[in-house]
This record gives sequence, structure tokens and C-alpha cells, in this order.
Amino acid sequence: MSTTIDAIFCYLTNTTEFANNGRTISNEDANTRFCGEQNRYLDYEKAIHKVGSPRVQFVTVRDPLQRFISGYVDKCVRWKLSPYDQRIKKAIGS
Repeated sequence: MSTTIDAIFCYLTNTTEFANNGRTISNEDANTRFCGEQNRYLDYEKAIHKVGSPRVQFVTVRDPLQRFISGYVDKCVRWKLSPYDQRIKKAIGS
């Protein structure tokens, strides 16, 4: 879900560039985010300071079963190695 939210905020803050580069919210990938780390914060206080006021705060709550199934499908069914991970796997021979 965080990849989707990152993609939404990336689109909202860089609408023209996002679209001109052929990106779509549904196809963004955690390893190749268009906005990189631009809209990501690990420290809540730093994020609030950067955003300033006024601001809108929200929370997304997902159904636990849907979240489990989504994670299973993402990690176990359609999981693809990134190019970097493919090189590592090839190098270690597994």
C-alpha cells in the first residue's frame, strides 16, 4: 500500500513529469519510484516541519485478510527479482 500512496503523492506533486514519462500510479514499483525518496519521511517530526501548515493528515486502514492476501500475492505469486537482485542471485549461484 505504501508504494501506491507514494505513487499518488508523486503524481500530485509532479503531475506533468509523471505523465510525460509514461508512468502510471498502478504500475509504480518500490524499486523504481519515479519520485524516489522525495515524498518519504522516516521521522514524523521532520515531515511535519517540512510540510508546515496548513496540512491534511490521514490514515488508511485495510481489512487484515485483504492485506494478508495482497502481501501473499505480491511476495509469493507474482514476485519478480529486480535487475540488481537477479545479478546477486546469479553471482551466488542460487
